[in-house]
Amino acid sequence: RPPRAMGGKPSFAALQAAVRSLRFKHPDSDIHVVVDATLRHDVSTEERPLVEAAIGDGSVVQPPAGTEGRGDALVISIAHEVGGLIVSNDNFAPFQRANPWLR
Repeated sequence: RPPRAMGGKPSFAALQAAVRSLRFKHPDSDIHVVVDATLRHDVSTEERPLVEAAIGDGSVVQPPAGTEGRGDALVISIAHEVGGLIVSNDNFAPFQRANPWLR
């Protein structure tokens, strides 16, 4: 698939592959998968039921309804609370001043 910058859609399959890889490489780590509330609408039609199922079974977390755009804050909060690392394609620029560890 082409990158999003070139009109491509995000891929839930690619996200799942990345998570499997992280779990394989770090089997003792507690891995939380947090997605933006728009993911379920942005993936291909074929992948939407997979995203819905993952959210429904808790293997993927998204911000509660009405908090669109606050996914970054949720990710940062979880990582800060557990002393975790963030693996993302987002640079969290608006949050770097308050959270220098994001750099």
